[in-house]
Amino acid sequence: MEGNASRFDGLAEAYDAYRRPYPAAVFRDLAGEVPQGAHFAVDVGAGTGISTQGLLDHLPGAWMVIGVEPGNDMRRVLSRRLQGYPNFQANPSMAEAIRLPDACAGLVTAFTAVHWFDRAAFLAEARRLLVPGGVLGLARNRRKAEGAVAEIDGFLSSQSEMMRDMAKWERAKTPDPSELGQEHGFPNAVERVYPWAETVRTGDLLDLYLTRSVVVDVVRAIGLTAFRTRFEEICAAHHGHGAFELRWETVLLSARV
Repeated sequence: MEGNASRFDGLAEAYDAYRRPYPAAVFRDLAGEVPQGAHFAVDVGAGTGISTQGLLDHLPGAWMVIGVEPGNDMRRVLSRRLQGYPNFQANPSMAEAIRLPDACAGLVTAFTAVHWFDRAAFLAEARRLLVPGGVLGLARNRRKAEGAVAEIDGFLSSQSEMMRDMAKWERAKTPDPSELGQEHGFPNAVERVYPWAETVRTGDLLDLYLTRSVVVDVVRAIGLTAFRTRFEEICAAHHGHGAFELRWETVLLSARV
């Protein structure tokens, strides 16, 4: 959606530095599903290229990967990050109106991005772009809602109108498989979950949260000092002042046209 294209302006460098990559297994599984004879992938809402690079590294070398990113700041970092890949191109289109020809792609993806789109319009574009037998892949990294993360998210929902209904917000990030088939023409969608974990400190987690545009909205409302103080209090209460485990799930929803 056009109004969301600039939400990450000014955040691209931090986003690229602190957002987590996706498990290699996600890209291997997608690469194993694409149709024979296709050589073109479109990563929509590519951001700074974290997911786009995963596709480039796991799809066969003959594939061209297009990173669709309308945000100027994000696309600047995307182009810099992937400048060494001759089979990459950046595209400034909106997700709902992608300037590429019909039936050109064997794979269309969106990683931690679909909640910013007009979903029906984006999925119609995905169907238009995909060749017969082409694959749609929607994925996201999801922190496990436990310990400090659960309380921090509760604090954010109390401060942010957008996050007030956390359940609705989560559903927007991961469509239901039946919705893709019944409403949007992608039958037999399959959901897979890839659990993983990392060891972090409070500062690492704070850096990660500050890459989220909804968190930046809260910071603008209450001030960075107030936000950081409450954030550190929550982490100390749950995990003390040392390192702790942060558990994740990467959710992949894939469907064939």
